[in-house]
Amino acid sequence: MSIFYKYVYMTNSIEERRVWKLKGGSYIISLPKDWVEKVKDNQLVVIKDQHFLVMYPKKHVLKKEAIVDMSKIKDPTLVSYYVLTYYMQGMERIKIRSTDVMDAQIKKRFRDIRNEMIGADIVEEKSDYLVYEILLDVTQQSISETIQKFNEFIEGVHVDTIKAIEELNKSLSEEIIERSKDGLKKYRLMIRQISIASQDPSVAKKIGIDNFRQAIVYGTVASYLNRMLHHTSYCNQYVLKLFEGDEVACDHVLRMAEVAQKMRNSSINAFIEKDLDSALKVIKLMSIQRGLEDELLNYLNTGKVSVNIGIVYSMIGKEMRRVSGLSVGIADALANLLLAPA
Repeated sequence: MSIFYKYVYMTNSIEERRVWKLKGGSYIISLPKDWVEKVKDNQLVVIKDQHFLVMYPKKHVLKKEAIVDMSKIKDPTLVSYYVLTYYMQGMERIKIRSTDVMDAQIKKRFRDIRNEMIGADIVEEKSDYLVYEILLDVTQQSISETIQKFNEFIEGVHVDTIKAIEELNKSLSEEIIERSKDGLKKYRLMIRQISIASQDPSVAKKIGIDNFRQAIVYGTVASYLNRMLHHTSYCNQYVLKLFEGDEVACDHVLRMAEVAQKMRNSSINAFIEKDLDSALKVIKLMSIQRGLEDELLNYLNTGKVSVNIGIVYSMIGKEMRRVSGLSVGIADALANLLLAPA
């Protein structure tokens, strides 16, 4: 959550202030005395948005360290969830501590977690605690570049998934399933980038996010991309359940996969290029995808395919239709990004 929304919705610190016009044409406004005395800083950063101003001390430093106290968590397996969440929230240091010596297997799991966080390393470790440090500059690439690279990763998974379905290649499917796990790291990095940008306007400006509303939209797109990866990769779980293929059903599924691929790439390109006309074309393609799914289901209901094989192909088709649906979601996200109320 951004600084602005924390103040407004969590602390309810809303005050009305009068704006005074000076003779020279400038305007002034008084600041709350207790706030000024607390920050002890006469230099402020002013963020201008369409409908409001946000001010914060130039030397203001957000808390960037999180502590996970195992004594307060009943299930030790949840510690991993805490750590990964703090990583996505933008913490620079995350400490896991225990009142007792940590179990060796649990400690090993904590060491392994660093491989699930891009840029993370273990900088301190003793029998009862462990500290991660994330040395990663999220401004090294723009948010558009992050989205593009994530989509390129999904594209590789999608192309190979089509091949695995067509060839009934179970070895390839197993490799894709394993490879897709790396996508989660890319997703976490994207959320981390957006989260830090929502807390630090200077970071937001560097990566191409103009305001808090845009940060919400980019967060939505990141979530959609992650779901696209999941649904594309999950098709391979169904491939592993197929003992024999059906040429006609396979052809229907492959056509759905091609439409899903086109919709995903088109929606991402439209989003990055801020091309609303192209985004609207993606939305129109959804009716074609629904028609292809109907054709698949109609064929599977003819009795020419065994029930088990029919279920597998129908589920693969459903995963591809879901990818298409999420592509429409990205097109809608672009509309929300561009069609802001005046």
